[in-house]
Amino acid sequence: MLDLKPDLVLMCASNGTKPTAALERLQAASIPVLSLPSSCEPDTLLPQIETLGLILDRQEKANEFVEFIEKYLGLIEERTKDLGPDEKPTVYFECKEYKTVNEETPLQHHISLAGGTNIAANQSVERPIVSSEWVLETNPDIIIVGVKGESPTEEEMRATRDEVMSRPGLKDVKAVRDGKVYVISKKLLRGIGEPIGCLYFAKWIHPALFEDIDPQAIHEEFLQMFFGQELEETYVY
Repeated sequence: MLDLKPDLVLMCASNGTKPTAALERLQAASIPVLSLPSSCEPDTLLPQIETLGLILDRQEKANEFVEFIEKYLGLIEERTKDLGPDEKPTVYFECKEYKTVNEETPLQHHISLAGGTNIAANQSVERPIVSSEWVLETNPDIIIVGVKGESPTEEEMRATRDEVMSRPGLKDVKAVRDGKVYVISKKLLRGIGEPIGCLYFAKWIHPALFEDIDPQAIHEEFLQMFFGQELEETYVY
């Protein structure tokens, strides 16, 4: 990095982390270092986009980026904000087999914003391991499974859904009986992809409220507008 003499080095900030030797060497060489929060939630992400737009002299593009994200997060909030507790379907989100999320995790934002009720919200740990008996007892209306991987294929996502649908312990769960089991790439659950992920959550949880919304079309617009790319990967199933 010293040989390349960058105009700026961007670093992720972690609370309580002491300066590294590399950071100290960069500063000693008078290379500017900008430390940004490691959180990708909207409250921290959007100011970061605005800051980078200012630094890189791309303020207009940065503002368009922020407005796009705020537009769709705001649209979801506007349509779900007046729902009563009885109007919010129950949701079981699965990270790995029977590993879920409580209200302290970013996924709580997705579920609650989309007008759902997280069945594991009150669990004492952030990512508890539950059982098929527990899921059956809570009997969620909807199951959403997040999958990792750089580019999961449609076949891999279908296999993930089929595995959940065929688990003996889940065959009597309402979501499975009704076929309301969905798979989503974790790329759409954090950072700049979050609005798209939230739109899918909203469409799955409240299809009538979001009948006019096509998350895939909005995702295509997003990629084309800001990255000049086509939607080629599989993100949901």
